[in-house]
Amino acid sequence: MLAILISTLSAEAAPLDKAKAAIENSEYFAARSELEIALRAGDNQPAELAEIHKLSGIVAAALGDPKAAKDAFQRSLALVPGTSLPAGTSPKIAKPFTAAQDFFKDKQPLQIKPATTGDPPSVTIEVVSDPLTMIAKLQAIVIVDGTPEQRLDKAVDKQVKIELPKGKRLDLRVVAIDEYGNHLVELGTRDVPIVIVGKPDAPVVVVAKPKPKPKQPAPYRDRPLYLKWWLWGGASVVFLGASGYFGIDSVRQKNKLDDLTAESANHSFDEAKAIENDARRSVLITNITLIAGGAFAITGAVLYLTRPRQPEAATSISIAPVVHPTGGGLVLGGHF
Repeated sequence: MLAILISTLSAEAAPLDKAKAAIENSEYFAARSELEIALRAGDNQPAELAEIHKLSGIVAAALGDPKAAKDAFQRSLALVPGTSLPAGTSPKIAKPFTAAQDFFKDKQPLQIKPATTGDPPSVTIEVVSDPLTMIAKLQAIVIVDGTPEQRLDKAVDKQVKIELPKGKRLDLRVVAIDEYGNHLVELGTRDVPIVIVGKPDAPVVVVAKPKPKPKQPAPYRDRPLYLKWWLWGGASVVFLGASGYFGIDSVRQKNKLDDLTAESANHSFDEAKAIENDARRSVLITNITLIAGGAFAITGAVLYLTRPRQPEAATSISIAPVVHPTGGGLVLGGHF
């Protein structure tokens, strides 16, 4: 039962813990596999990552690979310069570690330096030292006015500027990340962040455009009497009626003249001449009144179409024909 419990706990242990246990039991190949898993997990903080590289150096040296051991020890020392080996460590392991220490006699460990601005908010990250080219990208982790944190990444360069969201207070952490996503360097913590006091985004004010004022109709000005369309229309009716009357009269006179000619023996020349004159007069008056009536009708139509209107006033017009025994005509009705 105890053996089963120990086995279960071992299976649930983190890869780094498994690697440590394997090294204590001199199971170096198993330890190397667990360290590889821990490294590629990509969720390690700088101290954990330094431990992984240190143990990787011990394993590589124990397996007879001093070059790989030295490289791993250099990475561990780049992260935590004060890294050391336990007293009494085998010379087989201590020798590549000493070589890694010598590497940093004239080189700086991994180091970055941030510079912030508040308006507009941004952070400029300078890579001061990266002797082993371990940094893959630089990241700003920011909390704006207590909202959920945001992660802003940029590929590594000697100097990288990251624009930050606007807010009254920005809690910032600056991180250098390796190819697997592990944190190589982290400046600022959740509890003690880098604080930027800035200006919040100005509220967007939408100004509604005022509705255009409806166009006021031009003031109503009535026309003088002589420009009233109905006056000219009435004159047109009168003249056209007269034209019709004299037209009928000219036909009547012509018929009388024909009858008189047929009975010329009973009538004198003077009678025929008088009837002819009456007929000619009626034809002349017919032509004159017809032309005048047409002109008056056109003038009345133009004046009607161009008349000034009152918006609230509705004009109702009716036209009806009238027939009586001696003639006919048109009757106009409505409000003027």
